[in-house]
Amino acid sequence: MKTKKPTLTLTVETRPDCEPTQAMITSNFEDIVGDWSSIYVRFSGFFGHYGPEMFAAAPDLADALESLLKMPDYDGTPEVSRIRLKAKNKAKAALKRIGRKVTA
Repeated sequence: MKTKKPTLTLTVETRPDCEPTQAMITSNFEDIVGDWSSIYVRFSGFFGHYGPEMFAAAPDLADALESLLKMPDYDGTPEVSRIRLKAKNKAKAALKRIGRKVTA
């Protein structure tokens, strides 16, 4: 039987005695083997109207944007293709903003 290697995940912790926009985001670094600077995540603060969940989801959202860039620009309908191209341009800008290499 093959055991699944743990993957890096981020969790959001809030305290009932604090503001709902105040939270701590932590990785499961204790479960992962690897370079400490790549796996250790722990920060807290006020996350405003975005909420801490948005920040915790950022790595998954970046991966989804990279998947979007692999899709063809044209799918047979001009309107959908225009929407897709706009989305891909926003994806490229967002990925560049976080320092990810954009090749598409």
